[in-house]
Amino acid sequence: MIKSSNKMSATKRIAKNFSWLFIGSIVSGTLNFLLTIYLARVLHAAVYGLYSFVQAFFVYLVLFMDAGLPLLGTQEIARDRDKFGPLAINILAIRLVVACSIYIISAAIIIFSRMDSNLRWLFLSVFLLIFYRALIVDWLFQGIEKMEYMALARVAYAAATFGLIILIVRKPEDLLFAPLIQFVIGVLVSLSLLVVLFKRFLKIDLKFIALRTWPQIYLRALPLGAALILLQIYTNLDVIMLGFFDTKEVVGYYNAAYQLLNIMIASFAAWQAAVLPTAVRRLNSDLSAAKLFIDKYLRLSILIFVPLIVIVFILAPSLVAWLYGAEYAPAASALRYLIWVMVSIVIGSVHGITILIAAGKYNIFLKGALIGALVNIVLNFVLIPQYSFAGAAVATIIAEISAASYSIFYGRKIVKVAVLSGLWRPLLMVVPAMLAAWLAAFWVNNPFVAPYLESLVFVFVYALVVCLVEKEFIFSFIKELIKKT
Repeated sequence: MIKSSNKMSATKRIAKNFSWLFIGSIVSGTLNFLLTIYLARVLHAAVYGLYSFVQAFFVYLVLFMDAGLPLLGTQEIARDRDKFGPLAINILAIRLVVACSIYIISAAIIIFSRMDSNLRWLFLSVFLLIFYRALIVDWLFQGIEKMEYMALARVAYAAATFGLIILIVRKPEDLLFAPLIQFVIGVLVSLSLLVVLFKRFLKIDLKFIALRTWPQIYLRALPLGAALILLQIYTNLDVIMLGFFDTKEVVGYYNAAYQLLNIMIASFAAWQAAVLPTAVRRLNSDLSAAKLFIDKYLRLSILIFVPLIVIVFILAPSLVAWLYGAEYAPAASALRYLIWVMVSIVIGSVHGITILIAAGKYNIFLKGALIGALVNIVLNFVLIPQYSFAGAAVATIIAEISAASYSIFYGRKIVKVAVLSGLWRPLLMVVPAMLAAWLAAFWVNNPFVAPYLESLVFVFVYALVVCLVEKEFIFSFIKELIKKT
């Protein structure tokens, strides 16, 4: 069935998987970002806006199709490898059936609607991507901790779609080719992954299909799916409400800042995806070992992401100017607000995903997402009319803190993770680094050079302090990485 990976230490396995996911995310993310810029230029504003409008609907179709099934599959397979075959086949079959149902219903609504024929064909073409998303099995490779296949599939899809769309889509009239290319390449990549899966890790056996278990599997995954929908709503709602209460330019500034925040969120998501299977096994076998592992994971996460937050805060104006141009200068202020949400995302996700989901507490995770969504909705109505994008950013931060607090409260009932000790040490280490960076900027007194010198000094002093204070912790981590298996 599955080759065991127990010979490799948990630390080394996580580092290997994270390396693959991180590199894959960087390469595929860069290609997707360049493709977005290319399409925006060749399609022009009106047609590209129409394409973005249709894609916004598609995101919610995917969420309803997924319904938390990939996350459930990853968690269950990581917990018990004996379930790999039956669970994999049944979840894959459920997703295909749901995808077909969604597409047929959506197509019927679109065909019988009174919309323009060009818009109708665009909807039908974009919605075909639901089949690619149903076939993708990266969640299975995550469950068995073979994440190199996930990374390679993402890069292959991004590279192929990028190359073909640039070759074929040259003017607004070529718009329909973009989703069709993505559909064909997506299906081919997904089928290739399935071939690898069935050839190397899973024997095809139609006896695994058990229709009577489908309602049970779907209902178990439903709280996860609902939570993901809520998360999608309250991460997008501030942009929508800014559109109602403020100008289009302000929406552009805020969205530009959010795209930069998403890069850091994606990096943390890759780090967390590499850790989840190990957390599942530890929580279901030995709680004391799970506590030690999650304490170490949280401590390392904060040591890595706190300085990144500070660096983005310092370099925000330079990053915005470099990527978007001088026109988007106000986005730097939005980014400087938004970047601090990463603190609550890191701590909250460690409890919400690495503990609650890993322990199978899906309903509690759903309630946390609901609390975050409600807080975000209320605060957006209160703060955006008066404070514009600053109010939207503050609403997002408070919503994330609310959801994180709920996850921490219930997560600690399972495993009492050392949150405060994991947080205050990095924060204290930031103080001398920030002081040194401020002195360097004050000494140079050049608005163009100062941010870069400030960042370099900060990184150097922070790294020095970390090596002195966390020497034992860092050396033990490195030792586990390089030791022979």
